[in-house]
Amino acid sequence: MTQHRLTLDLCMPKGRLTPYFEALAQGKALAECCGSCDRVQFPPGGICGHCGAADLTWTALSGTAAVIHRTDTPDQAFALVRFEGAKNSAVVAVANPDVQSNRGRLVISSASAQGLTIELQGKGNEHV
Repeated sequence: MTQHRLTLDLCMPKGRLTPYFEALAQGKALAECCGSCDRVQFPPGGICGHCGAADLTWTALSGTAAVIHRTDTPDQAFALVRFEGAKNSAVVAVANPDVQSNRGRLVISSASAQGLTIELQGKGNEHV
């Protein structure tokens, strides 16, 4: 049986999330703020995760996050974090898995990484 390889390059338009992706490319955190209940969510979801409203505006965050839980694999580390100013949590890749800390900061993801990446800061090992 002959095997053939098919390569597909797909370019999806960013649409209304363009400001979010442009901020990420610069290592900045741009969140959504709900006009109905004032809840801030990062990453954005298109509708408010609390009240379901679609009246959302962009708001800048510091990019600093508290680590809630961390998982290490042989190849990479991941963390569940809450970014300062946001009410929801996000799963992120850890850029420097050799550091044990309960705080991190958003960084520009490497070309091979998909999604959000944080760099852990300090040496704290406290639980959040």
